[in-house]
Amino acid sequence: MKTFPSRHAAAALAFASVLGAGACSNPPPESVDSGAAAPGSLITDRPITTAAALPSAQRTELITYLSEGADGRPALVSGTVAIPKGEAPESGWPVISWAHGTTGVGDACAPSADTVGGPAHSYVERTTDMLDRWVADGYAVVQTDYEASAPRVNTRT
Repeated sequence: MKTFPSRHAAAALAFASVLGAGACSNPPPESVDSGAAAPGSLITDRPITTAAALPSAQRTELITYLSEGADGRPALVSGTVAIPKGEAPESGWPVISWAHGTTGVGDACAPSADTVGGPAHSYVERTTDMLDRWVADGYAVVQTDYEASAPRVNTRT
C-alpha cells in the first residue's frame, strides 16, 4: 500500500481549502445609496432562468432589497421570488418564505446564485422539489440569501 508523505497530504489539504475558499469568497463591495429607502424596499429585480429558478413558476425574479444588518446599519440582501403560473387571485398570491440552512458566506454560495455544479448546489437542489410543489399549488415562494451571502455592498446613509 502506497502512502503519501505528510507534506503531500498537507499540500493537498491546503490546495483544497484554497479552492473552497475561492468558491465562496466575496468580491469587492459595491455602493448603493440607502438614505432614501427603508428596510424592505425593493432595490432591483430581474428575471432569472438558472438552476435557482423553480421549474413550475411562471417566472422567478432575482431581487435585492434593503434590510437591517446585525450591526443595525442598512444592508443590501438578495433573494428570489417565484411567481405561480396563471392569474393572481384578487387578494394576491399567498406567500411562503423559505429560509435555507447554511450554504456558505460568499456570493457563489447563495441559493439565488445556484448553478449546476456550484458550491451550494448539492444542498439547494434537495429543496427544489418541495419549493416547486408550493409554486405549482399556487403559492409565491420567496427565498432570502441573508445578509452574509448577499452581494457585498457599502450602504451610504
